[in-house]
Amino acid sequence: MLNIDGWRLDQAYQVPPGMWRQIRGAVEEHSRHRARSGHAWGTLGYMVAEVWRSDKEIARDAYGPPLSPALLSAFDFPMRYRLVQTLAVEESGRGEMPASNLAAGYETHASYPPHAVPTFMLSNHDLVRFGDLIERAGFGGPDTEQYWARLRCAHSFLAVYTGPITLYYGEETGDEMAGFDARVEDECWKVFLCDDHVGRTSGRFSELAPEAAELRQYVASLMRARARHSSLWNGARQSLVADETLFVDLKVDGRDRVLYLLNTGANSRRVVFPLTELGARQFSDAVSQAPVAVNGDSLVIDMDGLSARFVALTD
Repeated sequence: MLNIDGWRLDQAYQVPPGMWRQIRGAVEEHSRHRARSGHAWGTLGYMVAEVWRSDKEIARDAYGPPLSPALLSAFDFPMRYRLVQTLAVEESGRGEMPASNLAAGYETHASYPPHAVPTFMLSNHDLVRFGDLIERAGFGGPDTEQYWARLRCAHSFLAVYTGPITLYYGEETGDEMAGFDARVEDECWKVFLCDDHVGRTSGRFSELAPEAAELRQYVASLMRARARHSSLWNGARQSLVADETLFVDLKVDGRDRVLYLLNTGANSRRVVFPLTELGARQFSDAVSQAPVAVNGDSLVIDMDGLSARFVALTD
């Protein structure tokens, strides 16, 4: 054993689920032994499967049957594709999907057995970066405000996901391959421009453009909110709105409750919830922690186009 805490299992469908069950058992036993021995590393034993396929195939090849679990986590490719279809386009060019498409993504979780804990991501080294997909959709590049607004929306959806999340380096700064031509086909691997490896750019952590630095700060603020509010990472979701441009979920984990609102359209939206429906009397911004005022007996939230809000509810 190498005393590693996290294992990404590439092309996990090539190993039979029964074999994964044995491997996972060995990793978990070793991790428990290290934890009992007081070690700081090699104690988690987190294993996530890459099965780049449909929800039903992920259930079969990664998770295994309910009574004999194989792996406990796999990347949530079905949800990732719903997100890029809604805020950009997927690699094939499919896009312009409504906000309700995000709710449809959650419905794919019904295919998974009870022990499944999916892991969400925006991209990885085999996928086109989110920024390049925004450009492919015709929404503009890093020189446009819409580019950064769509990235903020995508990161907000990542932050509200129940379960583990992973962040591929560069996504937190809106990285993209400058000059990437989506139409390159002939021997594109020779010039590093194929879809399946165009995202393998060098990480940049200094001398960032102001917009990139601001996005990184925004992502950091989302992760701090996720740490403060267990409902964001561990909560059950209640779907309140899922229409053409508005997606609203109430995340609940015991007494911790956060209202998540996402406007995927270019136009502003006003959202009104009666206080009796929300069962709360006080509200605050879960990211900035600033108070949110109520309007009479209702919570009224005005959403700019392409924006997200997190509102914490208190009894």
